[in-house]
Amino acid sequence: LVQLLSRALGILAVVAKERHLYFYRGARVHLDEVRGLGLFVEFEVPADAQGTEEIMKELRQFFGIGGADVIKNSYSDMIIGESFSREA
Repeated sequence: LVQLLSRALGILAVVAKERHLYFYRGARVHLDEVRGLGLFVEFEVPADAQGTEEIMKELRQFFGIGGADVIKNSYSDMIIGESFSREA
Protein backbone atom coordinates (compact mmCIF):
# COMPACT_ATOMS: atom_id res chain seq x y z
CA LEU A 1 0.00 0.00 0.00
CA VAL A 2 2.82 2.42 0.88
CA GLN A 3 4.54 1.73 -2.45
CA LEU A 4 1.32 2.17 -4.40
CA LEU A 5 0.45 5.46 -2.72
CA SER A 6 4.04 6.71 -3.02
CA ARG A 7 4.06 6.09 -6.76
CA ALA A 8 0.62 7.61 -7.23
CA LEU A 9 0.94 10.65 -4.98
CA GLY A 10 4.61 11.05 -4.05
CA ILE A 11 5.96 11.57 -0.56
CA LEU A 12 5.89 15.06 0.87
CA ALA A 13 7.40 14.27 4.28
CA VAL A 14 8.13 11.38 6.60
CA VAL A 15 7.41 11.95 10.28
CA ALA A 16 9.40 9.60 12.50
CA LYS A 17 8.41 9.90 16.14
CA GLU A 18 8.30 8.07 19.40
CA ARG A 19 5.11 8.74 21.34
CA HIS A 20 4.21 8.12 24.96
CA LEU A 21 0.49 8.34 25.59
CA TYR A 22 -1.16 9.26 28.88
CA PHE A 23 -4.75 9.99 29.87
CA TYR A 24 -5.94 12.75 32.21
CA ARG A 25 -9.64 13.37 32.92
CA GLY A 26 -10.66 12.17 29.46
CA ALA A 27 -7.88 14.04 27.68
CA ARG A 28 -5.08 12.36 25.75
CA VAL A 29 -1.60 13.67 26.55
CA HIS A 30 1.04 12.83 23.95
CA LEU A 31 4.72 13.20 24.75
CA ASP A 32 6.46 13.05 21.37
CA GLU A 33 10.09 12.92 20.33
CA VAL A 34 10.15 13.78 16.62
CA ARG A 35 13.29 12.99 14.63
CA GLY A 36 14.86 16.23 13.45
CA LEU A 37 12.50 18.46 15.41
CA GLY A 38 12.82 17.63 19.10
CA LEU A 39 10.41 17.09 22.00
CA PHE A 40 6.75 18.10 22.02
CA VAL A 41 3.68 17.73 24.20
CA GLU A 42 0.25 17.56 22.59
CA PHE A 43 -3.15 17.59 24.26
CA GLU A 44 -6.35 16.19 22.78
CA VAL A 45 -9.38 17.12 24.81
CA PRO A 46 -12.76 16.12 23.35
CA ALA A 47 -14.81 19.24 22.63
CA ASP A 48 -17.83 17.67 24.31
CA ALA A 49 -15.93 16.69 27.47
CA GLN A 50 -17.17 18.05 30.77
CA GLY A 51 -14.91 20.95 31.77
CA THR A 52 -12.89 21.07 28.52
CA GLU A 53 -11.46 24.55 29.15
CA GLU A 54 -10.60 23.69 32.76
CA ILE A 55 -8.79 20.51 31.69
CA MET A 56 -6.74 22.41 29.08
CA LYS A 57 -5.89 25.10 31.64
CA GLU A 58 -4.74 22.47 34.16
CA LEU A 59 -2.59 20.67 31.59
CA ARG A 60 -1.00 23.87 30.27
CA GLN A 61 -0.28 25.00 33.83
CA PHE A 62 1.19 21.61 34.83
CA PHE A 63 3.51 21.56 31.81
CA GLY A 64 4.29 25.29 31.99
CA ILE A 65 2.91 26.03 28.52
CA GLY A 66 2.06 29.66 27.82
CA GLY A 67 0.43 31.09 24.70
CA ALA A 68 3.80 31.84 23.10
CA ASP A 69 4.73 28.13 23.42
CA VAL A 70 1.77 26.83 21.40
CA ILE A 71 2.58 25.79 17.82
CA LYS A 72 -0.24 25.36 15.30
CA ASN A 73 1.80 23.62 12.58
CA SER A 74 1.79 19.88 12.08
CA TYR A 75 5.02 17.92 12.36
CA SER A 76 5.02 17.39 8.60
CA ASP A 77 4.70 21.16 7.99
CA MET A 78 7.71 21.74 10.22
CA ILE A 79 9.73 19.00 8.52
CA ILE A 80 9.18 20.45 5.04
CA GLY A 81 10.36 23.79 6.36
CA GLU A 82 7.30 25.88 6.97
CA SER A 83 7.88 28.33 9.78
CA PHE A 84 6.27 27.81 13.17
CA SER A 85 2.86 29.41 13.50
CA ARG A 86 2.26 30.29 17.11
CA GLU A 87 -0.98 30.95 18.95
CA ALA A 88 -1.80 34.63 19.34
